[in-house]
Amino acid sequence: MYKEHVGSGVPQGTGMGPLLFLMYINDLPDEVSSHVHLFADDCLLYRPIRSEDDQVNLQQDLDSLSCWAETWGMRFNPSKCHIMSVGTTKKFTKFYSLCGCILSQMSHSKYLGVTLSEDLQWNQHVSSLISHSQRKPDPWVPTQEPQGMSSCP
Repeated sequence: MYKEHVGSGVPQGTGMGPLLFLMYINDLPDEVSSHVHLFADDCLLYRPIRSEDDQVNLQQDLDSLSCWAETWGMRFNPSKCHIMSVGTTKKFTKFYSLCGCILSQMSHSKYLGVTLSEDLQWNQHVSSLISHSQRKPDPWVPTQEPQGMSSCP
């Protein structure tokens, strides 16, 4: 059996990996006043922005996440982090940063396989599904039923 020394973290491909990771980051939501959703290695932070104070609070939460990551020896990848203003109400313009990097503003973003858009419409998601369904099939995936196998009634 192949063994590899891991100085920190959890080796890739282990069944316990996701569970151990979630246990490790379980206190992250306690560090912020915004809403947080954790799934595997994804973290979604959001809050209603109705005033400049809300903007300040969101930036403070992002700063708190940076401090939390440094304390626990982890890193966020700011290039994979985005800001999206959702809804039709007045939009406040502000630049937000994480770990010293300005976060990009997006009109739509994928989260757990669903494309969310700032106008809460499904056009982007449906277009993405249609585009994905029209791709050529993977040559490694069998397209015919194997010989000798019958389908269920």
